[in-house]
Amino acid sequence: MLGSLLLIGSLLVGCASERSPGPEKAGTGIAKPGNEKEGTTESGAENPGINPGTAEPGAEISGQNPGARKLETTKPMPPKSEPENSQPPTPTITESDWSEYFDGLNGTAVLYDASNNHFMFYQKELALTQSSPCSTFKIISSMIALENGILQPEDSTYPWSGEIFWNENWNQDMDFEQAFSYSCVWYFRKIIDEIGQERMQEALEKLSYGNCDISDWEGRLNQCQ
Repeated sequence: MLGSLLLIGSLLVGCASERSPGPEKAGTGIAKPGNEKEGTTESGAENPGINPGTAEPGAEISGQNPGARKLETTKPMPPKSEPENSQPPTPTITESDWSEYFDGLNGTAVLYDASNNHFMFYQKELALTQSSPCSTFKIISSMIALENGILQPEDSTYPWSGEIFWNENWNQDMDFEQAFSYSCVWYFRKIIDEIGQERMQEALEKLSYGNCDISDWEGRLNQCQ
């Protein structure tokens, strides 16, 4: 009797084992918890939920596709702004004796070394005394005329009016090179008139040239010889 019961119990256990497949049965597609591998189960079956190969290019899938992550860009640093109301450095000044170059003339000279922000004066007090620029203004008027296209050195001849001047070199038609060499007043008078008062005033203020006063446009108060 006991042997028969044991035999029946063994048969029931065997049948239960065949009818209840375990979690490790191959081909079920169910991975054992804690043993997941990227893209497949432990048994080798595909798991599309975490397969990087099935993602569209550029898509991010729960951090499992490193190649598809967007690159973080570093924002450029904004340029450093200059301090407001910053003042230029104060230039240095020295005084020199260049009298030998003036050959007895009572004159003055100022030189500026831009690389070192340094002024050199000969007779500084005289240099700081306001006076008419006279013929030195031909340099400024030439520069303004050239910059504005009023003066073309290759085609710069002006006709002489026939008026007789004290300097015989002025009594002829003249181009820019001759006029500058002879310091011809009538030639540069024409140049200045073509520049015009408005443009001349703007240029002088930009240059901070003297007192920038051009109210005596006709030069009637000019005492230069």
